[in-house]
Amino acid sequence: MLMMRKEIRGNDKLFWLKDGSSPSSADVNNLIMNLSKLCGLDASKFRSHQLRSGGVVHYLTAGVPDSIVQEMARWKDLNSMIPYKKLSAQQIADILNKHRK
Repeated sequence: MLMMRKEIRGNDKLFWLKDGSSPSSADVNNLIMNLSKLCGLDASKFRSHQLRSGGVVHYLTAGVPDSIVQEMARWKDLNSMIPYKKLSAQQIADILNKHRK
């Protein structure tokens, strides 16, 4: 089972396993698959990579600057974020309205 830190410092990992190691993408995929099944969903439609995309959309929608999202995702280039920018027209309007105030 994944554990979550109460406080994040510097280069800390957000999640870790009971033995203190970092979860692999296979560990996360297995967790997502099991949780999907428990929820009655088709587990084949969910993978760890969707967390990355969803996280990027969440932070961008919340108005977090691209440069901060880039750092959080450990991308070297802001252009790496382009495929993840899947904002609806309403989300774009909300972000723009937030910055007009």
